[in-house]
Amino acid sequence: MNFAGAADAVAPQPVAIQAAPAPAQIPVAQVPPQVQPQAPIQVPSPVQAAPSAVASPQPVAIQAAPVPRPVVAVPKQPKVEPRPVAKPTPKPVIEYDYFETKVLRIVFEGGKHFIFQGTELFRIKEGMILVLQKDAQNLMAVQVQNGESTSKTFSAKVVKTYVKNADLVLGESYTAVARGLRSDPDKDIGRILLELNGGYSNVAYTETFSADFTESLLNFGGKATYVYSKEWRFFSKAGFLLLPLKSSPESFTARFMWLEAGGSFKSPKFKKPWELSLVPSFRYLTSFVTTDSFGYQGLMGPQVGVKGGYDFASGQSVSLETRFALLTASSFSVGFGKREWGISGTLALAPWDGRRWSVGVDYSSMSFVVGEIALAARNMSAGLSYSW
Repeated sequence: MNFAGAADAVAPQPVAIQAAPAPAQIPVAQVPPQVQPQAPIQVPSPVQAAPSAVASPQPVAIQAAPVPRPVVAVPKQPKVEPRPVAKPTPKPVIEYDYFETKVLRIVFEGGKHFIFQGTELFRIKEGMILVLQKDAQNLMAVQVQNGESTSKTFSAKVVKTYVKNADLVLGESYTAVARGLRSDPDKDIGRILLELNGGYSNVAYTETFSADFTESLLNFGGKATYVYSKEWRFFSKAGFLLLPLKSSPESFTARFMWLEAGGSFKSPKFKKPWELSLVPSFRYLTSFVTTDSFGYQGLMGPQVGVKGGYDFASGQSVSLETRFALLTASSFSVGFGKREWGISGTLALAPWDGRRWSVGVDYSSMSFVVGEIALAARNMSAGLSYSW
């Protein structure tokens, strides 16, 4: 058997083996943070068949995953409360002092204008403020427009209402409290206020090696006050006991004089109607006696006082003052055996147009010791004063 020919007949043909191409490098998409890719990236297939046997594969679209946006923690802002705006304290519409009260009847009513009539004369003037009351309650304030200086009938207009929807009834009678208008509560600053006073005094005087002496006299005096500020006032005043009415023993008479100058400081911690003041001053005392072997001359020294007061709604006011002075003479030293103390009280009546009457009482006690001689004087006074 011829195997050679058969072998020749079926001998295989050599096959060319083509190495597969190296896989293509897949580019990595560089996506910046917080930026989304605009289009999918085309990447070719990693395996290619022989062009004669396998068709080229279609490119596979690989879409990059979206990059999450980083979350930035925002610190919580503290809640800021709006700062309250301080409202200015409104000035009172009317600053006034009481000085007279009458009962008035309304004889004409026209909106905010009225005509009043009273059974008594009413001291009025242009611009004066009247506060109308019913059953002790303030209803409204009216301002006088015209009228005589003393009149029973006058017209006025409403300038302030105290009670909402307050109405005045024609023919009704109301209590009218007349007050002096004060457009500026500090109007007295820079002014000089004057005061005159007079009254009755009783003096009891004792002195070593002399008989006790008592005397009744008429006194008078005056005071000038300069208003420097709301707190400070400076004053000078004098008192004279010059007109003897009765003395015991009757063989001689005595007259007395005192002078004082100083200032007063009103504490701002006390608000109306209360008032408290510190009153430092310098005091001088002397006497005039018809005999040379009796009395005292030229006693002087520093003094300090405390004064308190209260203003009533009716316009009246009361005050109480205590004082203490250390005394000396030209040839003697100051000491507690040489002193004077006193207390005084005053009731001031309601003012009228810046003028005011007052009634007051005063008690003082003075003692002075020099060697073997001791003298003492006590004075009790009461009187009236008029200030403007």
